[in-house]
Amino acid sequence: MSSPSNPIIIPSDSDIEDTSSSSTVPVSPAIPSLAPSGNVSAETEPFEDDETAPTPQIPPSVVLEFSRIRNSFSLL
Repeated sequence: MSSPSNPIIIPSDSDIEDTSSSSTVPVSPAIPSLAPSGNVSAETEPFEDDETAPTPQIPPSVVLEFSRIRNSFSLL
């Protein structure tokens, strides 16, 4: 048998850097706080009097299917 062209090299203990004494991990969490700040974005402001939320349009086929489902439960 021939030896492999790329032998596996296992590093010794002296080759591995000891990072236990010097911590580079930041103390602050990586995820930003979800607490509300003093700035209120436009997304959270209530609708003005002249603004209305868009009314969702449900296709008639979906309404018909829901009524069939409701009727099937009422028969039970």
